[in-house]
Amino acid sequence: MNINLSGKKALVGASTSGIGEAIAIQLAASGATVTLMSRSLDKLEAVKSVLSTNEGQQHQILQVDFTDFEAYQVLISEYFENNSVAILVNNTQGPEAGTALDKSIADYQEAFDLLFKTVAFTTALALKSMQNNKWGRVINVASVTVKEPLSYLVLS
Repeated sequence: MNINLSGKKALVGASTSGIGEAIAIQLAASGATVTLMSRSLDKLEAVKSVLSTNEGQQHQILQVDFTDFEAYQVLISEYFENNSVAILVNNTQGPEAGTALDKSIADYQEAFDLLFKTVAFTTALALKSMQNNKWGRVINVASVTVKEPLSYLVLS
């Protein structure tokens, strides 16, 4: 299948490995300009270096820590002050493994911030430009435990 995304801008979370990296690579190969988001600057630069630029794309990186919601809010708000996106891929690293007996109330709050608040906040910012441009796509990547709960991944 050949999808033409030339002229579209995409923001991809957790894009230095796994499904986030694969999505970023495919979006760039389809002509989109991609902003990669993750914690590791070295890994961001490495993935950016392999993204296709066949359509003249100027890919960007955004170093963020999804586990620090307050700092994340500042960084992503600053990003959207100067950027708009047509494609948003909400994807973060998951919370640490463990059973319900291993986790504290603080662990549950951190998982909520990581898996819900970052998604809701980023989506709200992205929707503004999508509505103005009358085109946009939001893709939410979730854990397999959404479908099939696993006792050792109680917070995913």
